[in-house]
Amino acid sequence: MAVVAHSPTGHGALHDPAADGQAVLSDTAAAHGVTAGQVALAWVHARGRVHGLDVVPLPGTSRVAHARANVAAASLVLTPGELARLDAAWPVDAPPA
Repeated sequence: MAVVAHSPTGHGALHDPAADGQAVLSDTAAAHGVTAGQVALAWVHARGRVHGLDVVPLPGTSRVAHARANVAAASLVLTPGELARLDAAWPVDAPPA
């Protein structure tokens, strides 16, 4: 079974500088030389390993450059420590904003 994660960046909520955990995304992105959105997509994709399922992030985009960045995020490998920091910043059981 595969899970298709519709709007994996929360319709842009993970890109909001005021969002809880934005510093974690920004720091991780800077460490890899990528965007925060790419880190968010890589994190969502990695969640599948935690749950034993294939997770396919399905981000929307209106620009070719963004589509290319989204595809490039699939090759981004986050460390276990980075994944743990992201999980702590956005706990699964947190109520939606």
